[in-house]
Amino acid sequence: MPSNTPNDDWGIRDELAATFMQALITGRMAAGHGEPSSEAKVWAGKAYALADAFLETREDDAKQ
Repeated sequence: MPSNTPNDDWGIRDELAATFMQALITGRMAAGHGEPSSEAKVWAGKAYALADAFLETREDDAKQ
């Protein structure tokens, strides 16, 4: 299995963050909290933090 290049890692991170962002916004809207665009930077930051944690955990599991 080929190793990921730095560009692949960024692409994977961006895809994960987009997926987490969709989930966060969907959850917020489902809870009746209205328009999420006013807090877009906050939600994007949370989504990227989740993506980073996911990738770190995956890397740790791969080392075991």
